[in-house]
Amino acid sequence: MRLLSLESCSSLFRSLKEEISPYPPVAAKVEGEWYRLNLFDKEVCEYLSAGELSPAEAVALHMELLGDLGPAELGRIVTLCAHFGIEPCTVPGMERFVKGKRSFDALRVLGEAPIEFLNYIEQKRPSLKIISIYSSLSISGRRFLHEYTIETSPSVSAFRKTVELLSDMGEENTPENYTPEALDELAGTRSSFRRDFMDSFSNLSGPLDIQSNSGFEDGSLTLRIDFSTPEEFEAKIKGAADSADRIRDIYRFLQENDIC
Repeated sequence: MRLLSLESCSSLFRSLKEEISPYPPVAAKVEGEWYRLNLFDKEVCEYLSAGELSPAEAVALHMELLGDLGPAELGRIVTLCAHFGIEPCTVPGMERFVKGKRSFDALRVLGEAPIEFLNYIEQKRPSLKIISIYSSLSISGRRFLHEYTIETSPSVSAFRKTVELLSDMGEENTPENYTPEALDELAGTRSSFRRDFMDSFSNLSGPLDIQSNSGFEDGSLTLRIDFSTPEEFEAKIKGAADSADRIRDIYRFLQENDIC
């Protein structure tokens, strides 16, 4: 890339990250206008020119320059795609981070949230499953969650619990229903549901020690095998190998509960 002096360069691509680099920022010409693609807080007169790029190519380069992307950055980028009238799934490299229309739709809703809320999401990085539930809330439900999150900066588990409780309110998602008493009542109901869920999962697992390291945020499971002799190891491996039907039943159960 060659150095280029520009009198004006749009910051439409501004990220949520605080980037540090000894190099000048990169700029690209997209549909006749120059856009800065990184290092937005760095005061410069010269840019590294990426030349003239299509919107999809510019977004892809922007993502590459940012590196690790959380849900908030992805939501902002999906919104950026909408600005240029392109589908985010057509951006090269996007498939490494997001798959499926439902996830893109959820990120599009997230990208329109207040910047303070996006900064929280970028820092805490809740799962895309929780972001999907958030996106399904009513406008008043999301507004309540924005205010609650910005004011209290809850832990990830507290944030997830609040999103789930607001989702459980369903059609009752109106501001006057967001009271401590209503949320406490829903918390009790969800705790009961959680116990029933874990009892069913345990029954389906049977003799297998199967765990979810993500807290059932997704369908990834871990099979634990304890043994003290080669013979015991061989017997347990054989037992696990003969449990294909049990595993299928477990994943059918997870699908019924919208986990995978």
